[in-house]
Amino acid sequence: MAKATKRQTLSVEVIKEKILNFLSKCQEKGAPKSKLPLAKNPSFEKALEELVSKDSILSIYRRYYLKDFAPTLEKTKEKLLSFFERWVKKNRGRKVYQPISELILKKKFNLVAKTSLFTSLDELAEEGHLIRLKVKKVSYYLPLSLLAQEEPKEGSFDPQKIREAYKELVGNGGFLDVSLSKLRRRAGINRKEFQDWILEQSRQGKAHLSAGDYTLISKEEEKEAILLGSKKFYMVRLRDVP
Repeated sequence: MAKATKRQTLSVEVIKEKILNFLSKCQEKGAPKSKLPLAKNPSFEKALEELVSKDSILSIYRRYYLKDFAPTLEKTKEKLLSFFERWVKKNRGRKVYQPISELILKKKFNLVAKTSLFTSLDELAEEGHLIRLKVKKVSYYLPLSLLAQEEPKEGSFDPQKIREAYKELVGNGGFLDVSLSKLRRRAGINRKEFQDWILEQSRQGKAHLSAGDYTLISKEEEKEAILLGSKKFYMVRLRDVP
């Protein structure tokens, strides 16, 4: 019996060493449980359990990583920022910018867990690095460096007029998404100043632009649309407006 126990202990140690060596080669890609070496060995589960319990490896979203290579939100955000920086350099100077859909980002960062990816995108949008747009149920992203505009000139512009107009439109219509055209006209704000402010609120996560139902868009609303990339947005929802 003693010899059998010794053989089993050695087997566990051998498996642990092979798992560690394998994951060191995988680096930041990590690997699912099914791809780890000797996964069918009777001692595999014990070896894996010991490695995880001692924090030698980490299990994150059904993938295993060496501790030094385990993904974090900060690492994911850095990768996303690097990707968007390269994208800006490549596309700078174009007349039309095509927003990047979350579907493309999922394929591009297919080794990053969806939860981590979307949380990182949300934080980058809240921090002002990205602007998030929504068409139906799909989110699109653009780096704010492409949309940098001059600050509105000081004058009669008063954002409180927009907030008050928004409350009136929501109260009258009963919907949180309101027409950009109706909102601007009710607030009595210059178009450029109005759109600059809306984009700034969107950058801060305080406003969400949407396309709405195109079949219901009037000619006047068509003229007042905010164009980002090749997509037009006719509706807006303001947050933090009591």
